[in-house]
Amino acid sequence: MDYSKDEFTQLQRRVTELEHENRLLKERLEEAGISYADIASDHATELNEAYDPDQGARIRRFEVTDKVAYSFFMMFCRGRKDVYDLRYTNPKTGRVGYYTQCSNFWKQGCHKKAKDKVRCKDCELRAYKPLSVSTIKAHLQGDDPNGNDVVATYPMLIEPENTVDYGYLRPNQRIKLHKRRTLLG
Repeated sequence: MDYSKDEFTQLQRRVTELEHENRLLKERLEEAGISYADIASDHATELNEAYDPDQGARIRRFEVTDKVAYSFFMMFCRGRKDVYDLRYTNPKTGRVGYYTQCSNFWKQGCHKKAKDKVRCKDCELRAYKPLSVSTIKAHLQGDDPNGNDVVATYPMLIEPENTVDYGYLRPNQRIKLHKRRTLLG
């Protein structure tokens, strides 16, 4: 296959970008206490195998410790730790939404339960649940078949640049990395 000079230049640029991303991801693994060498040596024999249509079956599960869960999650999701949302899938309708977690949701007087259209941020009973290690572990393990263990955090604005530094991840999916993005101005 013959490539034009522009196509070849684009391919070279893409290889350089991928090599840079690879270095960053290896650094992130090291920061989280996960050895890339161990992962690579386990899969070295699989590299020469033919394409496997059931790629998910080859994913090696590992125990998510409290330290790994917190470090790994916070490495990508540098949001507020004093409040978070959880995904909820209605089993009857299949509708999906994210709901702010409040310690007073099940108590009498909760506006959300009364459906009187008072938003949580305006509620006098508001008591947001802080993000806990057990919630992070449930998110990373992803055991709920409906995805009701998916955590959404609120990004924090970084002053004075008015930017956010954010990423998100789900088990068995690619990690989505986002560089700082300007929100205002």
